[in-house]
Amino acid sequence: MSQGKSDKKGGKPVTPPPKRVVKTVFMPEYRELIQALIKVRQKLSLTQTEVAKQAGWSDHTYISKLETFERRLDVVDLAKLSKIYRKPTGYFMKYLDNIPILKSA
Repeated sequence: MSQGKSDKKGGKPVTPPPKRVVKTVFMPEYRELIQALIKVRQKLSLTQTEVAKQAGWSDHTYISKLETFERRLDVVDLAKLSKIYRKPTGYFMKYLDNIPILKSA
């Protein structure tokens, strides 16, 4: 459907979806954030298993998937990791300061 056409039921204009949305895990800013988390964990000589235990996760799988970009980081989990890594949440959030905002047409 092109822009300006109406749907069949209510006659309201239908807005086409954006041409391409980049998934968060592929954004360079997100990747920098995850790399920073890995670097701090390694600097503290913590294993993924040790971090998972402190965070209350059943095993290291969650942190492993985060670090390999197979899973997206939840803000609550970022707060947990920040406490475990003894850094303020803002230390990691600064990597997301330049994330672009999709502008509407």
